[in-house]
Amino acid sequence: MKNNDYLPLFKILYISKMFLILKYHFHLSVNI
Repeated sequence: MKNNDYLPLFKILYISKMFLILKYHFHLSVNI
């Protein structure tokens, strides 16, 4: 198994997930 092939995909998913969390948190703080 090549573990390197899944690393870029995992990074993209992780970054997009963190971005959505930060965006959602920022939206909540703006509403308050």
